[in-house]
Amino acid sequence: MMQRKTEEQEFQKSLVRIALPVALQSLLQSSFSMVDQVMIGQLGSVSIAGIGIAGKFAWIYSVVLGAVSAAAGIMLAQYIGQSNVRSFGSSFRRNLVLSLVIAAGFWLLCAAAAFRLMSFYTKDVQTCETATVYLRIYAWSFIPMAVTSIVSVLLRCTEHAFFPLIAGIFGVAL
Repeated sequence: MMQRKTEEQEFQKSLVRIALPVALQSLLQSSFSMVDQVMIGQLGSVSIAGIGIAGKFAWIYSVVLGAVSAAAGIMLAQYIGQSNVRSFGSSFRRNLVLSLVIAAGFWLLCAAAAFRLMSFYTKDVQTCETATVYLRIYAWSFIPMAVTSIVSVLLRCTEHAFFPLIAGIFGVAL
């Protein structure tokens, strides 16, 4: 009976050690869009609309990257549970490469066809031009986001979720 209580307490400590930093990091990440809106709000309605439209396309990238990261987390956690270091490393590398390929694809789309992509969202030329400028700048974050996402999953799976949180706080401060 005593051993069961100790196991439950250890599990709860582990849960808090992982879940709290992950929740706080998610909160930080979602605040970036709000900060963009507040900063751009003073520039007028065309700028706000442009950021909003470009953000919709960037959101598609975030969802795809999130799906790859979630799948990577499941695979990595299983390999940790099996103590299969070789498969763990192989899975991490493959998911990192996949994330980088997806990031590069989205970056190329933004570099080559940003205006065309934005014209799917609105026919207003001025808003499309503003969105295009923002999207081309924002696209430079796709590759670092891919690396950060997969490394964060690795750290969470190895019970080091505090490090991505610290990096997120540093990013907000920067």
